[in-house]
Amino acid sequence: MSHISSNLLLRTASGLSILAALTLTASAQDQQNATVLETITVTGERMVRSIFDTASSVTVVTEEELEKNVQENTAKDVLNDIPNVFVPNTVGAGTIRGQAIEGPNTGATAFYGGTVPRATINVDGRYISFNELYFGDTSVWDVGAMEVFRGPQTTSQGANSIAGAIIINTNDPTWTPEASIQGSVSSNEGRRLSLMASGPLIQDELAGRLALDFYGRDSIIDFVNPAFDPGDADPNISVKNGRGKLLWKPSAIPGLEAKFTYSHTESNGPQSESIPYPFNGYESNSTAVVSWDNKTDTGILDLSYEMENGVTLFNQTQYSVSDIRRLYNPSDNGSAEIDQTDFSNETRATFEAMDGRLTGVAGAFYRNVKADEALHFLGGIDFRDSKESLGIYSELTYRLTDKWSVTGGLRYQRDTMTRTGSYAGTPVSFDGTFDDILPKISVSYNITPDLTVGALVNRGYNPGGVSLDTTREMFVPFRKETVWNYELFSRASLLDGDLILTGNLFYSDFRDAHRYSRTYIPELDLQTSATLNADRAHSYGVELGATWSVSDSLRLNGSLGLLRTKITKFTDSSADFEGNEFAKSPGYMIGFGFDWDITERWNFGGNIRHVDGYFSDDANTVAYAVEPYTVANVNMSYRPKDNIKIFGYVKNIFDERAATSIGGRGSVISASIVQPRTFGAGMRVDF
Repeated sequence: MSHISSNLLLRTASGLSILAALTLTASAQDQQNATVLETITVTGERMVRSIFDTASSVTVVTEEELEKNVQENTAKDVLNDIPNVFVPNTVGAGTIRGQAIEGPNTGATAFYGGTVPRATINVDGRYISFNELYFGDTSVWDVGAMEVFRGPQTTSQGANSIAGAIIINTNDPTWTPEASIQGSVSSNEGRRLSLMASGPLIQDELAGRLALDFYGRDSIIDFVNPAFDPGDADPNISVKNGRGKLLWKPSAIPGLEAKFTYSHTESNGPQSESIPYPFNGYESNSTAVVSWDNKTDTGILDLSYEMENGVTLFNQTQYSVSDIRRLYNPSDNGSAEIDQTDFSNETRATFEAMDGRLTGVAGAFYRNVKADEALHFLGGIDFRDSKESLGIYSELTYRLTDKWSVTGGLRYQRDTMTRTGSYAGTPVSFDGTFDDILPKISVSYNITPDLTVGALVNRGYNPGGVSLDTTREMFVPFRKETVWNYELFSRASLLDGDLILTGNLFYSDFRDAHRYSRTYIPELDLQTSATLNADRAHSYGVELGATWSVSDSLRLNGSLGLLRTKITKFTDSSADFEGNEFAKSPGYMIGFGFDWDITERWNFGGNIRHVDGYFSDDANTVAYAVEPYTVANVNMSYRPKDNIKIFGYVKNIFDERAATSIGGRGSVISASIVQPRTFGAGMRVDF
C-alpha cells in the first residue's frame, strides 16, 4: 500500500507553525488597508460563531457553492470534496478520519445486532436513520449551508458523533417573495427536478416556504444474466424530498419566533452497486438484486425567545415516522420490514455578558428511537429495538484579552439500548446502559486580526451494543468506545480577505475502538462477521483548506487531508488486527477546484481529487487493497438573462474506472467501482 510518511506529516505540521509568519508578512504589506474577514458562520456546536472562532476542524459548504456545483446532486456527492472525509462507494456512508460513519455494525450484522453509527447527517435538527444514511441519500436543494465536522463532536452533538458530524441547514421562509425551478437530465437516465417558493403570508408576521426535489438515475450495473429477475426490488437510485416551513414572528410578543417544518423523504437504492472479479466493465451475472425503500415523515417545531438581558431561549421538538423495506426475490429469502419512530427534544439557552467578553450555552437533549424489525428468512426473524439518549451540556467562551480566548465545555451523556429477538433459535435479550463525562477545552490566540492559532483537547464517546457471531451462533456484546482528541488549529485571512486558509493538526487516542471482523470459512464457503473491541488504536493527520479570490472573476480552492491510522493493541482472540490500519483510510487526499466567470454571462468551473490507496477491511487483506485513483469534474453555465441559467457538466471526465471498495461474500470477490463518466445539462429559472 502507498502511504504518507511521518516526515510528510511533520513537514505539514511545520507548515501550520510558519503560517503565522506568512500572515504577519502579508499583514504588514497590507497594513494600510482594513481587512474584512469573509463571514462564514458555524452553527453545529449549538452556538452561532465565525469559522475563525471555531477550533474544531470543519468545512462549511455555502449555498452559493452548492448551486454552482450542479453535478453534485446529493449530500454524498458533496462529502467527497471534503479532506479526510471519504465516501468511496455509490452506496454506503463512508468514513471520517478513517472512522466508518455508519459504525461497526453493517449489513446483516446491523440488522441482527442493531446500529451504532459514529456520525450521521442532521437535517434541520433531525438525525436521519441508519438506513437513510447508508442505503439512501440526502437532498441538497434549497440548503443554506452544509457543515462537515471532522473529529469527535460528542460534547455538542451527543451519541453517534465520535467520528464527526454533518449538519445541513435548509433555508427558512423569507419576507420577500422568491421562487426557483431547476431541471436537468444526464446520461444513464439521470434526471432531476427541483422547485422552491417562499414569501410572506401575513406581512412581517407569518411567512412560508415550500421546497420539492427529485433526483434519480439508473443503476450503473448492467445485469446480463438472462435469468435476472429482481421481483419487487429496484436496482435504480432515486431520492425524493418535500419540505414545507412556516415562520411566525408575532408583533404582539417581541423576541418570540416560532417555526414549524414538515418534510417527507423517500429514497430507493440497491444494497450495493458492485461487480465480480476481475472488475472489468460494469456487468454483473447476478440473478437477483437487493434494494432498500425508505419513507420518512418528519415534523419539527422550533421556538426561540430573545430576552433583553442577552439571554436567548431555544426549544426544538422533533418527531418522525419511518417505513423501511428491504426487497428481494424471492421475498421469503431475505425481504424485511422496519417500522421506526424517532422522538427528540432539546432545550438550550445562550447568553452574552460582560460586554460580549463572556458567551455561553447550556442545554439538555433527550431522544427515543423505537423500531420493530422483521426479516423473512429461516422461517421468520423478528427484533424489537429501543434506544434512549440523554445529554446535559454546557459551554463557555471567555475572551481574556483582545488576543486570548479560552473555551470550556462539558457534557454528561447516557445511552440505553434494549434489543430482543432471536436468530435461528438463538435468542437475544440485550439491555445495556452506557454513559460518559465528555470535557472539551480550547485556547485561541489572535496573532493579528487576520490570524488565529490555538489548541483543542476533547473527549469523544460512542455507546456499545451487541452483534451476532454466526460462527458460534451467539450474540456477543461489545463495550463503548472512547477517544481523547488533541488538535492544533490555525485560521488566516490574507490579501484583504481574498485568501482564506484553515488548518487542523490532530492526534486521536482510542480505547476499546469498535472494529468490524469478517471471517471466511472455506469448508462452508461462508463469510461470518462480528463487532469487536480493539484495546488501543490511534490516528493522526492534517486537514488544510484554502480559498482564494484571485480576481473578481476567478476563484480557486484547494484541500489536503493527510491520515495515518493504526490498531496498536488487540487482545480479542476472534481476530488478529494488531498493527493494522483502519479500513478505508487513504493516506492522503488532495483536491483542487476553480470557478471562473469568463464573462458576465459565461461561467466555467471544475474540481479534481486524488485519493491514495487503502485497505477495504480492518484485516488489511491484500486481495482487498485499493490502488490510488483520480476523479475530475467540470461544469459550465450561461445566463441569457440574470434570472435564467443554462448549465452543463461532466462527472468523472477521464472515465476513471478504479475499484473503490473490494470485499468477499464466501468465495466470490466483488468491488464497487467509480461511477462512469456522466454528461448532464439543465436549466434554472429564478423569480
